[in-house]
Amino acid sequence: VGHASGSVAALVASLDRFGTEFFSTTFRQKAKQQVLPAEEFKNALQRALEAFRGFTGISPKHVVIYRDGGSEGELQLMEREEAVPAHETVVAMEPSAALTYIVVLKKIRTR
Repeated sequence: VGHASGSVAALVASLDRFGTEFFSTTFRQKAKQQVLPAEEFKNALQRALEAFRGFTGISPKHVVIYRDGGSEGELQLMEREEAVPAHETVVAMEPSAALTYIVVLKKIRTR
């Protein structure tokens, strides 16, 4: 949801191998803000990992973060505010889990 006053971002995590159970949380963002602050992102990821462990009784073997909607100019900011904190969180909570962080860039061409 985008407005001049801000927008809403979400983190959604699947909790089972069938993709039928989910953890989700939302964040209010300022207008034009595309990247979550590191602490907010870390806290949400921690809660998602705890929800996975609570639902399944086991730790994840692989954490995949699919990040949609970034622009090339925001890649360094996404790395600093999301990818690095995600790595720190996964290593701290699930040391044996692998982490894959995928960024889908938005390409908007206006004539």
